[in-house]
Amino acid sequence: MSRERLRHSFYSAAHSPLRQVIDDLKSCSGCTLQGELEDALLILRYPYVLQRMGASSHQVAAQAQESIRRLEQEISALRTLLATYGTSSNAVRFQPDAVVQEDSLNIFDIQDNF
Repeated sequence: MSRERLRHSFYSAAHSPLRQVIDDLKSCSGCTLQGELEDALLILRYPYVLQRMGASSHQVAAQAQESIRRLEQEISALRTLLATYGTSSNAVRFQPDAVVQEDSLNIFDIQDNF
């Protein structure tokens, strides 16, 4: 069976955090947007998918524990990053202008082979 080429459209405002991440991934050797998305979605959503599919409670719990472990690793890395700048997590304030705004979207097309 031949593989179809699928087109994925990602929307991001110019100079938004999402656009910056996409641009960074494009310039980073060994990194791909698809790989990063797969990893994030597996961590954040897979335990819920297993639950809705009727997987055993052991399987759902094991996947949830794995997701928690992976998230704790990311949190630890972010804390290390904060420490390099000499700031505590309490001193960092939420910046609403750093959120991707849906009202000024640009289309960013990515094509992947599956």
